[in-house]
Amino acid sequence: MKKVGFDERLDDIMVCAAIRLQKRMTMASSFRSLVSYLTRVGLWEDMGVQRIQGMSRTELEDRAVMALARRLRRARKSGTLRAALQQLNMQELLQPRAKERARQQRTPAALRLIVGEAPYHGGLSVRKARCPQRALRLVR
Repeated sequence: MKKVGFDERLDDIMVCAAIRLQKRMTMASSFRSLVSYLTRVGLWEDMGVQRIQGMSRTELEDRAVMALARRLRRARKSGTLRAALQQLNMQELLQPRAKERARQQRTPAALRLIVGEAPYHGGLSVRKARCPQRALRLVR
């Protein structure tokens, strides 16, 4: 199994967080609601924008993604990555991805027929003791 360092894992987290942020920003219907969303998650102060007059929506979204990347790098260095992702409501990005893939690739449970001899007990007749006993076993 390939071991992935935390720097590569941080890159994955940053890419996933940027994609989620862009999806959430596209859901904001107006320019004003976009600014209020960025203020609510705390990215507006990090963007360093004094005036929004003359800025296009795509330029504002690009600056927000760059501010997100700066914030996550800063949080990684200070050891507060979990708190920063909780403020952005993206804390599930810290969960290991291998578990998700294993759950998705798991085959559905099936029943397999097992044929075996029944143990001989004194109370059983010879005929019943010689009959094969069939049982079902859950196979994952």
